[in-house]
Amino acid sequence: DHGLFEKWPSGLDPCLVRNPLVVAGPGVADGRWCGALVEMVDLLPTLLEVAETEPTHTHFGRSLVPLLADPALPHRPFAFSEGGFDPGDVELFERPGWVYERKGALQHDRPDLVAKAVAVRSPTHTYVYRQCEGDELYDRVADPAETVNRIDDPGLADVVRGLRDVLLDWSVATSDVVEWTA
Repeated sequence: DHGLFEKWPSGLDPCLVRNPLVVAGPGVADGRWCGALVEMVDLLPTLLEVAETEPTHTHFGRSLVPLLADPALPHRPFAFSEGGFDPGDVELFERPGWVYERKGALQHDRPDLVAKAVAVRSPTHTYVYRQCEGDELYDRVADPAETVNRIDDPGLADVVRGLRDVLLDWSVATSDVVEWTA
């Protein structure tokens, strides 16, 4: 995408986070399509359920098994993505060579450009919070490729506020867990 063979560490573009998943097996109908908001963390509980195995640690995934039976079922109201580095860790950043040398040098010269970022997607909008850059808001219905940042649109202030609150709640809910002991 975009003529690039390597993407930026804090990239949260649709081409990076909207990955297709193909599932086949017993009880999975051929040719079905599901547009539900799902996350990679949903694979663990899905595999655990299929294997009839219980988890041994806290996770935040939700099994996709119900969607395999009925793709129209609700799954998640939001999907979250995160990436990037702590700019204070610049000395720990890789120093790649070959075609990646310029990218690596830029990350060391301007660590703010690869700072941490998180995004929340609803069926209608994507809100992105960037640690060292401005926030972003995209209308996923009118602009499915997410190319027009609507963060400064006063008519969408309530959407921004609501998605920022959802992102904060998710961050707090998933930021720390207690280790399971037997």
